[in-house]
Amino acid sequence: MYFIVRCQDYADKLAVRQEFTADHKAFLAKYSEQILVPGTLFLEEGGAAQGSIWIVKADSKEEVNQICLQDPFRINGLRKSVEIFIWNRVFPDKEVTL
Repeated sequence: MYFIVRCQDYADKLAVRQEFTADHKAFLAKYSEQILVPGTLFLEEGGAAQGSIWIVKADSKEEVNQICLQDPFRINGLRKSVEIFIWNRVFPDKEVTL
């Protein structure tokens, strides 16, 4: 199954993002077989990070939640909210390369 994880960050926690970016990237690398496409969200080019979107492949929503609970950004208070959506691809057989 595929899932979309949408994380919203606290606007006043830029220092947390900066302090834990290396740990967060290590976390993403550890789960790279599940977190297929992670990316940061911005309202405008060059603006402050607002959060992130991940495309995740997992067997269940609970598995995705357990992964999300290990995110250093979440553990250290950057995340204002984390939402997990089941994602049904319209064209599941179409190959996608980013």
